[in-house]
Amino acid sequence: MKRSTAARPLEGNAGLAFAGARVPKGLIVGGENARRMRAARNRHGKPNSDVLRRYFDASDTRRVASDRWVVDFPADTTPEEASLYERPWRLFERAGGVLHARADPMRIAIARLDSFLVAPLGRAPRGFVRMDSATLPGAGLCVVATDDDFLAAALKSGVFETWVAAHGGRLRVRHVTSFPFPWPPRTGRSELTRAQFELRDAAVRASTEDLDAAVAAAYGWRDIADEDDLAERLRALNSARHSPARK
Repeated sequence: MKRSTAARPLEGNAGLAFAGARVPKGLIVGGENARRMRAARNRHGKPNSDVLRRYFDASDTRRVASDRWVVDFPADTTPEEASLYERPWRLFERAGGVLHARADPMRIAIARLDSFLVAPLGRAPRGFVRMDSATLPGAGLCVVATDDDFLAAALKSGVFETWVAAHGGRLRVRHVTSFPFPWPPRTGRSELTRAQFELRDAAVRASTEDLDAAVAAAYGWRDIADEDDLAERLRALNSARHSPARK
């Protein structure tokens, strides 16, 4: 397949995809240690569960489940407030953690959702899995801030895989921010035509074997000749949506 570098970010995809959070390794603790920390009492009476989150990064995607946790103080926490969580604060100081005045855009985006999607960066793109929003997605992950089942289906399909293959071959955040979904990600259900709504639901319900055809049908493409043809159609759609004349 001919590769292109002309994958331009789309305004309609803004705020959709991010790289996972980078945290010092010393802030990541195993499940047993985390449970001991959660059971410990603080003098101010607040539980350490306030500042512990389940943690998931690229190394966890090959496991059935992750039982790792991270000490994660909310944005705007002062050193005086953080120090009241005694055991987490001692760990935080030893690891060289940094308190932030503002939450980063990724955390803000996933905090609004019940769940979101992650996949390892630098690998084949069909590795998206759903994470609970209480989990902090870590290094090496592409984080997609959506709980929409249709967008998840599109990203798991061969259509998105072809887009990635045409622009480097290994998953990057830019592949999601530039991917021309059948309709912009924030299109509400009430804004879809009846036909689009039916195609959307067909893709969500599709089996693994039928997913690629169902997602292609959502674009109205039932006559794709080969992967080069599909890649060219996607490039044309990206270009059309990026054009200032269409804004």
